[in-house]
Amino acid sequence: MATLPGSKCRQQTYRALPATQSQTASRCISPFARIEISPGEFPKLIEKENREKIYAEFKSYGFTYVTMDLMGYRTGSMNESLTGAEREAAADGTIGK
Repeated sequence: MATLPGSKCRQQTYRALPATQSQTASRCISPFARIEISPGEFPKLIEKENREKIYAEFKSYGFTYVTMDLMGYRTGSMNESLTGAEREAAADGTIGK
């Protein structure tokens, strides 16, 4: 299993994904690598050749599952599971302090 720090996860995602015209994000928390990409780019991402390349690349990093967020790219998506108090702490930078 693998967990990549944010910057390394982004670098590996850009390496694995085909060239896109939109914002792209990834969350690499073992055993999942989750890809967020603009919904308009979904068709390119799921083309057989691209799918297989992306899957193989993330498997080589040690991930068991490679997923695509069906809501697409959006800022703040990592905060969606936080409670109200946790969201406030994340917004003002005091979470975890």
